[in-house]
Amino acid sequence: MTDSTGTSERQGCHTPGGQLKLLLSELREATRPPHKRLHEHEGFAAVARGDIDRSAYAALLSRLWGFYIDYEPYLGLARERSRWLEADLMALGMTANEIERLPRVAIEPGVADPLVLLGGAYVIEGAALGGQVLAKALTQLPGTHEAPVYRFFIGRGSGTGATWRAFLMRLDEAATSQTSRARIVSGAVVTFAVFEQWLTDWKLNVA
Repeated sequence: MTDSTGTSERQGCHTPGGQLKLLLSELREATRPPHKRLHEHEGFAAVARGDIDRSAYAALLSRLWGFYIDYEPYLGLARERSRWLEADLMALGMTANEIERLPRVAIEPGVADPLVLLGGAYVIEGAALGGQVLAKALTQLPGTHEAPVYRFFIGRGSGTGATWRAFLMRLDEAATSQTSRARIVSGAVVTFAVFEQWLTDWKLNVA
């Protein structure tokens, strides 16, 4: 979750309508504080610098897997990111059984509002936009050329822009009123809060 505001709508060529422009502005403003804090998060900052050690990197990816593995289906997204994280963790030496036993984020039970879930998906989809930059930084980690361990940050690679444009169209269709925009924004804020809280103890398993 490294770049879900600021540069998001500049990727690709989708031209936002009036409601979408308002929604994107409201999303940026509402998520600016947690977005900034996550940029400064110890683990992500070390990844961006390219100087995170492999033990800490494995701990960060483990924590990310624990978020994505259940949050992706909860938000109606395919389990892509959790599969990429699993591949990276196995490249770092973890077994499938060890990964399956990792802690997972708790999801509140109940029927969720589709617009709130769409706001959560905004956070997830937007995070992919900065992933490739971080992947480049991770090439400096020892041994990553022989066994790449940054599949998660590469994400969809060259297809990231097209995916984001398609998601903007979904937002455009959903942003029909002030009420719908507010529900989408609330979902983004809640997802950021859950993610940020989940990452608090990311170093518990650092050797």
